[in-house]
Amino acid sequence: MLFITGYIVLPFSTSIIMVTVILALIYFIGDAIFPLFMSTLQARTPQARGSMSSLTNAAMYLGEAIGGMFGGLLINNFTGFFGISFFTVSGVLLAMLLYAQQGYFKQKTK
Repeated sequence: MLFITGYIVLPFSTSIIMVTVILALIYFIGDAIFPLFMSTLQARTPQARGSMSSLTNAAMYLGEAIGGMFGGLLINNFTGFFGISFFTVSGVLLAMLLYAQQGYFKQKTK
């Protein structure tokens, strides 16, 4: 949730230093969470760990390309960083819903 909160607060930042600090925290959290998601996905398919890694990286870079395409449109059509923040928060919430639907957030019972 801290990740989403950073993007919600970002458009209301009043200085470049504040924006830099918020983005640094967002990227720090994202980079810390990525290995956890990778290990969770790889644990689901132990016989296809390499394939899972490859598909995950391909999806990540596809997402970066799509984000870059939409980023230009959002910057042109919205004031400040509001469009990008809304797009990012929507994408993260969608991803969380998909993970929840698959049962990734449920605790395993022994």
